[in-house]
Amino acid sequence: MLPLINLAGFLIISVAVWLITALSVFFAARVVAGSRATYPQALALTLVGVVVISLFSVLLAALFTPIIGGFLVFIIWLALIRSFFQTGWLGAFGIALLAVFMLVVIMVALAFAFALIGIPFLHPPISPPAKFF
Repeated sequence: MLPLINLAGFLIISVAVWLITALSVFFAARVVAGSRATYPQALALTLVGVVVISLFSVLLAALFTPIIGGFLVFIIWLALIRSFFQTGWLGAFGIALLAVFMLVVIMVALAFAFALIGIPFLHPPISPPAKFF
C-alpha cells in the first residue's frame, strides 16, 4: 500500500499532466478545427482517450502483433479526435500530429520557466549503465 503522501503526489502529478496534455490538444484543435474546439472538449477527449486507448491497447496487443495493434490503436485515437472535434480523418491526423508538437513546446517552456525561478524540472531517475559481460 502506498503511503498517503505518495498517493497525494501521484494524484497531483496525474492531474497536472492531464491538464497540460489537454492544453496541447486544445491548441492543436483550435488551429485545425477553429472555434469549434474548446478546452473542456480537450479535457474530456484526453480523459476518455486514456481509458479507451488503455483498454484497446491491452486487447489489441493480445490479438495482433505490436505493429498492427499500435496502428489500430492510433486509428481509434484518430476516431476519438474526429468525434470530439467534428473533423475529417485528415483533420484528426493534423490535430494528433500538432498536439505532439505543442506538447513538446509547452514542456520546454515549462522547463525554461521553472529554471528561471530556480525550481529544477522533474525528470525520471537515470538508470545505471547496462552490463553486457
